[in-house]
Parts: sequence; C-alpha cells; structure tokens
Amino acid sequence: MDILDDDFKRESSPEEEAALRKLNIESYDVLKDIRNGRTALIVLAGFAILGIAIGAYRIMKDSSGLEHTDMTAVVIEGIVMLLLYCSVAWLVKNNPKAALSAGLGLFIIYHLFYAVILPGSLFRGILLKLVILYFLIKAVIAGFKFDQLQEQFRQYGRDLTV
Repeated sequence: MDILDDDFKRESSPEEEAALRKLNIESYDVLKDIRNGRTALIVLAGFAILGIAIGAYRIMKDSSGLEHTDMTAVVIEGIVMLLLYCSVAWLVKNNPKAALSAGLGLFIIYHLFYAVILPGSLFRGILLKLVILYFLIKAVIAGFKFDQLQEQFRQYGRDLTV
C-alpha cells in the first residue's frame, strides 16, 4: 500500500516558473563566486606545495648555519597548511559558508602570525595576497547568500547545490 506517489510531478504556475528563473539567475553569480573562492583555496594549497619544495631546497643548499630541524619545521608547516587548505576546499561542496569562512580565517591568521614573526613578510607578495583575499571575502559573502537562495529554492521543491 503506497501512500506517496514518487512519480507525481506537480505542475508549477507561470508565476512560480518566473520566480525560479529569477532565482537561477541570482544563483549563477553566487555559485561562480563560491567556485572562485574554492579555486583560491586550491591555489593556496598549490603555494604550500611550492613552499615545501623551495623551502626544503633552499635550506639544504644554504650554508648559513641553519640546522636540519629548521628544514623539518618548514616541511611540516607546509604539509599542515597543504592539508588544511585541501580539506577546507573539499568541504566547500558540503557547506560553503562554513568552509569558506574557515578558509578565510585560516589565511588571515596564518599571515598575521607570520607578520609577527617576520614583519617584512606581510608586504612580500602583497598583490597576490590581496587578490586571494578579495576572492575569499567575495566567496564568504556568496556563501551567506547561498544559504538564503537554498531556502528559497526549497520553497519551490527544488535544491541548490554547489
């Protein structure tokens, strides 16, 4: 005895179709910004890989008295940042608002800590940092809009995914 009919398709009114088209148009920009933020996190993970390689190479070739433990610390820091950025980028599909907020916070905290240790590092690569910061902030704002749009889509029986 089936009470629910899984094959039932409700016809929507022209007003509902117009509202859904409007929501689809709004969601296009929001989803684009979220994808750009995810790409920024993946780029940061790539920079972590590059930092591991360059840092390890420079320390191995440098004869300025750095010990082996310094090289290990650089490699471990790079691996931790790589794992954090990759995991946050992976979580964007499940919960964009939380994942992108965590990615933005991670990016800001990492560079603030580095600025405390090496004050000159804050301005090194400032243009690239500003570009990544721009994409992450825009993605976090889009993550909040995504939640609102998702609720509106659910009112019409549809789902919005990243």
